[in-house]
Amino acid sequence: MSAGITNSHNVFYSKYITDSSDIWFSSNLMGCTECIGCDNLQNQKYHIGNKEYPKTEYFKRKKQILSDKK
Repeated sequence: MSAGITNSHNVFYSKYITDSSDIWFSSNLMGCTECIGCDNLQNQKYHIGNKEYPKTEYFKRKKQILSDKK
């Protein structure tokens, strides 16, 4: 359920994603990795709702978010 994805992988429920990976519920990202619910970011990692988190905290929150979505 994604659209406008270019040179990216593991992109879910997102649109207009370029050169990115492991993206969920986001739009207009370029060069990003591990982002959830983000918009209009470039070259960022470990963001949730456009807020950056330390890597370990990010993965804890990601696990909780995705389990809540099920």
